[in-house]
Amino acid sequence: MSAGAGSTRDASDLVDREASGLDVVIPARGEGSGLAACLTAILWDAGELNLRVVLVLNGEGQAEAAAVAASLGVRFEEQGHELRVLVSAPGKFHALNAAEAFRRRVPVVYLDADVVPAPGLLSRLHAALNKMAEPLLAGPRLFIAHDSCRAARAFGSVWHTMPAVRNGVIGGGCYAVNQAGRSLWGAFPPITGDDAFVCARFAGERQAALPDAAIFVHLPQGWRNLVETRTRWLRSAREGRMMAGRAEPEAPAAPKWNGTGARSASRLSLVLTSPQIWRHLPGFLAVEAIARAKTACRTEQASGWTPKRTPCHTRILSSRPRIHVVIVSHNSERDLSACLGSIRSSWAELTVTVFDNASNDRSATIAETHRSVQVIRSTVNLGFAVAVNRAVASKSEDVEWILLLNPDARIEPDAIDMLLAASLRYPDGGVFGGLGRTPDGLPIPSSCLDAPSVWSALCYAVGLRSGLGKPRAVRQGSRQAQPTPAVSGAFMLIAQEAWQRAGGFDERYFLYGEDVDLCLRIGALGRRTISVGAAGYLHVGSASSSSRAKRRMMMIRGVLTLYATHARGPLELSQGLIRIGVLLRVAAKAITDASAREVLRRRNFWWRGYSGEADGMR
Repeated sequence: MSAGAGSTRDASDLVDREASGLDVVIPARGEGSGLAACLTAILWDAGELNLRVVLVLNGEGQAEAAAVAASLGVRFEEQGHELRVLVSAPGKFHALNAAEAFRRRVPVVYLDADVVPAPGLLSRLHAALNKMAEPLLAGPRLFIAHDSCRAARAFGSVWHTMPAVRNGVIGGGCYAVNQAGRSLWGAFPPITGDDAFVCARFAGERQAALPDAAIFVHLPQGWRNLVETRTRWLRSAREGRMMAGRAEPEAPAAPKWNGTGARSASRLSLVLTSPQIWRHLPGFLAVEAIARAKTACRTEQASGWTPKRTPCHTRILSSRPRIHVVIVSHNSERDLSACLGSIRSSWAELTVTVFDNASNDRSATIAETHRSVQVIRSTVNLGFAVAVNRAVASKSEDVEWILLLNPDARIEPDAIDMLLAASLRYPDGGVFGGLGRTPDGLPIPSSCLDAPSVWSALCYAVGLRSGLGKPRAVRQGSRQAQPTPAVSGAFMLIAQEAWQRAGGFDERYFLYGEDVDLCLRIGALGRRTISVGAAGYLHVGSASSSSRAKRRMMMIRGVLTLYATHARGPLELSQGLIRIGVLLRVAAKAITDASAREVLRRRNFWWRGYSGEADGMR
């Protein structure tokens, strides 16, 4: 090869690197494990981009943050990216200005150290900014990661539905500008909110609210912290508008960026048409009223919320996670190929095992046509719990996560990575589940469930519930993340360490109930179960059940076994209430429904739940 050809290729490589260049500036002050989660998500989400991450330590917790950066610096270098660590004077504006000396002439993302980027955030911000020569500000959607604080849940449930938050660029936790946009101001001034200062410099048509890019944010816990933080937000917004010469905030970004094609609704119409937020309004309005009163009175500056410092969790400092996907199939010929085709991840390394439970159709043959899919054939239908335990044991030492997936489910392209992002936000989580939807697009309430209790049994007996209680946010299709007692095994990500400690599935269960039982046992070990509404999947349902009567009896047996194992209070009372509810339902349908008559006739079979012995169902 001639020298000229080599120079041409080098120049071409340089142009490609510049075209794919993206800078990420992260001011850090005492975020603890939040910083490790943020940097890990950036590393997993980098893809083909040419990243330079500038981490600026500007206050307490510098030693811990530096240790996190050192542990991940090698990973960034191995993947061809840069991680630079600086130290500045205390104050976020000092940190942002210190990073300017190391910024390139490429789009730049300003990211808080306590947020977790959702999959695809960096590439989508880069694509939006790189195609515009005029100044442009881009921002993602906010997925709220709730915790146990009722005040934060109430405020967040209303706040994230506001038009300006849902359809506009508010800069909360993340905002990005192209090179022309960054030239609109010089140094960051010493004001409360850098995001409000920047957003105020871009007219509505120069703000790109990207509906397919997102971050996981964590609201302050407790009424006092919420009020102080909301007061700080209001003051920073006012300061930003005053410095830009505007008295009032602008409307959200133009429709061409928010992807809806419709004008944002007013707050009043939003409240009137969103009954799911009505019960949260008192808490939200209380925080909002106090914060606005403090802002109007011009009291001393609110300090805001300092993130809770926690030790770094070693699991989030690994390289690309390894996931073992387990699918148990029984006569799933119609759905299995589509299910396997939907499995993808840009963050993780996947291995797939299909355990065929004595199918009498072509399920196993179809699975074998997919490359890199391990197929285990059983000549006997062992049931779901036994099959999963055997499939997991085939690769138990080579993975960090186990993903259970029903053969009649099809997962959204980013769903697996959304669960991984939530695992970074909740380092104490042991089980993560998504939000299922029917073919008609309706949310499936049983995507997550409450724990068995005498109260839920009573509600079932008198007809107020169809089964175990479903958390309200899941019934309404929320895209937020929240702790919950249990999630559905149709799409469930389990930490390998938690699986091993819990001993896998309880093999007494043939089908139905084993997923709730596992979540509750893992919860008893101190690892939480998290429902992630942003991780969606389509679930047809009942593909592996041979008859309606058999399916009903297995569900009843599973529920009765759950109550026998986990329900608090008198066992006979809770189980008796469940039996009353079942008998009333099947008796009402027995005249016209043959399967209900069979359930009623075979009541001795399901009356006491699963016994653990061979019973003709296997």
